[in-house]
Amino acid sequence: MTLQRTWQQGIKILRRAGTETPVLDAEVLLRHVTGFSREAFYRELMTPWTGKFQPEWMEILHRRAQGTPVAYLVGRKEFFGLELKVTEAVLV
Repeated sequence: MTLQRTWQQGIKILRRAGTETPVLDAEVLLRHVTGFSREAFYRELMTPWTGKFQPEWMEILHRRAQGTPVAYLVGRKEFFGLELKVTEAVLV
C-alpha cells in the first residue's frame, strides 16, 4: 500500500459520503496527518504507507465524511494568503 493508494481510498470514502470536494479534502486531510507540504505530498505518492498514521487518518476521514468541515479538522484555514487558526467556535 502506498500513500497514493491511501489517498485514493480516502477519496472513495468521501465520494460515497457525498462531500463536494472529495479529492481536495482527502489530500488536505492526508497532508495534515502526515505533516507533508503539498510539494512533498506529490513527491512522496509512491512511498509505502507504513500505517503509523492509520488510526488518526481513519478518524479524521470519517469525521469529514460525517460533515465536519475540513478547517475544523486541521485547525486552520487560508484566507487571502493568510493562514488563520480555526476552532469549532469559528463559523466557516
